Amino acid sequence: MDNFARVTEITRNIYRQGSVKGVLFTAVNEIGRHWNASRCVAGRLTPGKPTSAALEYCALGIARAEVMALVKLVIQCQHLAIDNGSVTLDKLSAAAE
Repeated sequence: MDNFARVTEITRNIYRQGSVKGVLFTAVNEIGRHWNASRCVAGRLTPGKPTSAALEYCALGIARAEVMALVKLVIQCQHLAIDNGSVTLDKLSAAAE
């Protein structure tokens, strides 16, 4: 139940943000910390247009990615989601995508 309560709190924090950057910043940081991720990436783009925002959370000791790598990742994830619906990649380091 504590996990569900924390997810609800994270959702509330995201909805309180007044800008796209605030939403993305809060989302990557809150989600990345909650699930003890080494990296968490979020982005915003409209199909057929360039990525308008991309942010990442990195755990201590993890180097930040180059901005263009984040942009390419967000674009590729969107293409996968459009083609396949939900996107789940097991063994991410071995995934061709």
